[in-house]
Amino acid sequence: MVGKGLLCVLSSPSGGGKTSVIQEILKRKPEYAVSVSATTRPRRGHEINGKDY
Repeated sequence: MVGKGLLCVLSSPSGGGKTSVIQEILKRKPEYAVSVSATTRPRRGHEINGKDY
């Protein structure tokens, strides 16, 4: 069994800077992990399956 961890939820409207904040956190704490969002809409051209959605 894995020990207890910490769950941090970053929530903001579209364009609120979530990705910028996450990128900065990961620079400082590379041992952290980010969950990948899920959606039912079609993939946009620049999105990578399993990375962006």
